[in-house]
Amino acid sequence: MPLWLTVVFLLFGLLIIIKGGDIFVDAAVSVAKATGIPKMLIGATIVSMASALPELFISSLAAAQGSPDLSLGNNIGSIILNTGVILGISLLARQQAVGRDFRNKGLFMLLALLALIIVSLDLVIGYLDAAVLLLFFLYFIISGSREAMTVRLPEDDAPRQAIDKGRTAARLLMGAACIVIGAQLMVKNGIELASVLGVPERIIGLTIVAVGSSLPELVTTVTAMLKKEFSIGVGNIIGANTLNIVLIPPVCALLSKGSLPLSLQTVHSLGGEIPTTLYIDMPMALLLFAVVLVPGIIKKRLYPWQGFLSIGLYLAYLLFIITAV
Repeated sequence: MPLWLTVVFLLFGLLIIIKGGDIFVDAAVSVAKATGIPKMLIGATIVSMASALPELFISSLAAAQGSPDLSLGNNIGSIILNTGVILGISLLARQQAVGRDFRNKGLFMLLALLALIIVSLDLVIGYLDAAVLLLFFLYFIISGSREAMTVRLPEDDAPRQAIDKGRTAARLLMGAACIVIGAQLMVKNGIELASVLGVPERIIGLTIVAVGSSLPELVTTVTAMLKKEFSIGVGNIIGANTLNIVLIPPVCALLSKGSLPLSLQTVHSLGGEIPTTLYIDMPMALLLFAVVLVPGIIKKRLYPWQGFLSIGLYLAYLLFIITAV
């Protein structure tokens, strides 16, 4: 394929994603206003599940084709990008108050990441490890469904708005479809461009593929922020990260026949081969979680300095993995 056509497809994919995010957020807000379900919950369930589909599809395909480094690189890279950059950008504008939903879902996300690190200590994610993570996923789905069934008071005490259910469902599906199709165009053509540079598979997964597959979260979150729907944006990132932790690795492990390895890679600055995913990537995700969650849980507010710090840490991490490997 000519280089100019690859660039055209990249830009076309971006345009589709932007429009899909706009449609999806509008529909999600309509659901929240009509049902009285808190917007944080809408963001952490409906929105996050749709925006996490590209990561699931790409990582699963890579695992099935015998590329564990690309699979886990995309998976962990998306978590780091979601937290360090996408959530970081959303925090830059002003302070934001957060409530119990943020604390509960944030702590569950942190606990899930610790579980992923623990089951990865033997450098392979097997059937038993997958079962443990899927139990977390099952709890995530059940608790979200239970909240949706029991919480019905609008956050701002405004009267519920009647909606056209068929039209709203169609808009949700259309928005999700645009997000997924656009992301695939971005990722496929991004990989084609990156391969010309001869970049290692793990780096491609952590950067190009992670950026491409995280575009739905980026567009959905930024769109939500522009529409002043902060809770949906933050809920989307927390929900997408949780799904990246508790759903994608076990699915990839099953597709890899119960043996998804964490490969050793040479890190010149550290003087040898180390399991980089376990020793570098996962701890980086844990650090970013702490930067965002701890002040939010203690002070019940998120601050612009957290956004600047998160973005700075991500840029430092990106520079390290590009230059040290």
